[in-house]
Amino acid sequence: MPVWLIDGSVEAVQSRRTRGKYTLYDSIRFKQRDGAEQTVMKVSAAGGVAKALQPGATGRFYLSRVVDQTGIHGLRLDNGVSAYDHFHNLELMLLIAVGGGFFMLVIGLSGVSGFMITPVIFGGLAALAYFFFRRARMEGRRQYDEDAIGAPSAPRRDS
Repeated sequence: MPVWLIDGSVEAVQSRRTRGKYTLYDSIRFKQRDGAEQTVMKVSAAGGVAKALQPGATGRFYLSRVVDQTGIHGLRLDNGVSAYDHFHNLELMLLIAVGGGFFMLVIGLSGVSGFMITPVIFGGLAALAYFFFRRARMEGRRQYDEDAIGAPSAPRRDS
């Protein structure tokens, strides 16, 4: 799961929709401190991060990509505002699918007629996906925390 950092300012924000504490943006254009411009398409943000993403906001923006879901999970602005809130609403949906699959497994093992195996299979796949998305969230948190203490954000090797 790639995590990266943009050090600069928000030039333009095109919001698509907001539901609850999550906001989906069509695009966010950044101007980096070295003068280069970068546009991030179809990006999500949550909570305090979404509230602070306004044109003119200058600082460090922490981004991550999980499968095809790109998001800004943290920011530290030059004016002292800092926020971390990962866009992890998919994890809750996966846990619900795992629960449904487990429930159907119990039904099947109890010998009830008309048992369906498909929810059990989807529940197992959702369990695998949950751990993948959770690992991505933890990697984003590690990136944000390490930058706060000045530690290098070197890629971690898992064995």
